Amino acid sequence: TALNARGGEHWHPGFAAGGVAGWAFSNGLMLDLAVVYAGNSADKITTTNGPVRQTGTQGTLATLAEVYYTLPLPKLGINTMAIIPYVGVGFGPTWSHVRTKAYFADGSINRPHGNSGANFTYEVVGGIAFPIPGLKDTAGLLDYRYLGVVNATNLRQTFEPVGGGASISGPVVPS
Repeated sequence: TALNARGGEHWHPGFAAGGVAGWAFSNGLMLDLAVVYAGNSADKITTTNGPVRQTGTQGTLATLAEVYYTLPLPKLGINTMAIIPYVGVGFGPTWSHVRTKAYFADGSINRPHGNSGANFTYEVVGGIAFPIPGLKDTAGLLDYRYLGVVNATNLRQTFEPVGGGASISGPVVPS
């Protein structure tokens, strides 16, 4: 049936913006706290019946404790021209908001929507730091982050069958 949840959601790449405050130690270790908002738009849902057209958005607010390690390339004789590469990980709670519509081939519509409770989130980071001239012990960061949310909870969905039949509502349950 079109309601079979086996498959997955596919989302377009989105954006993220946030703020970070932390401390760098002389041994290459960096610790910080970050607040990040990320958002993206829906692409499609894949079910056992194939792909389903989907529209809508999701947004996630994350608060993360992060730890990084700066790679000691200059100590190894590699000239990085004052650019400092680093890798890191983070973890913390997130809250998500989802509002989408999935359009099935028979004309039925499924509307997953709602706000999640706090969910465990993890991230993997790789990037570069570059000193800001004139600001002692301050650097700008440019990085790539993979952010994963484990079991978003408290989301609901409403299935509206074609032809005006009765709607079915209930929680979104991971399969």
